[in-house]
Amino acid sequence: MQRKFTKRIPGLEYMSYEDRLKTLNMITLERRRLHFDLVFCYKLLNGHIGSALENFGLVLSTRKSRGNSFKLVIDNPRIDARKYFFSSRICEPWNSLPDSVVLIDSVKAFKRQLFTLDFNKFLLFKSSF
Repeated sequence: MQRKFTKRIPGLEYMSYEDRLKTLNMITLERRRLHFDLVFCYKLLNGHIGSALENFGLVLSTRKSRGNSFKLVIDNPRIDARKYFFSSRICEPWNSLPDSVVLIDSVKAFKRQLFTLDFNKFLLFKSSF
């Protein structure tokens, strides 16, 4: 939808999608969804949302390994449609976050840090910005 909308803006109709996004200072819908999912997961894990992790299909790992302190258990769904659920799509990006980002005190600072990280390996549309 965003591709079609940005193509209708006068002067941008012949630009590539990535160039249109750069010109308009926007991010892709896919990247925006990932950012909102990560912020929601941060709020869940830090008690900003008064609901249990299990209500969203998330389970904290009890194993201590490299990476951040709040690793999530990655489930391997047998049903193809299940891999698009929140609990399935958020685990790998969340587990890839460094401890310095996960342990930030405020939501605002967490959001700022997300824009400094590269999530291209989790996205279908790879962008250079």
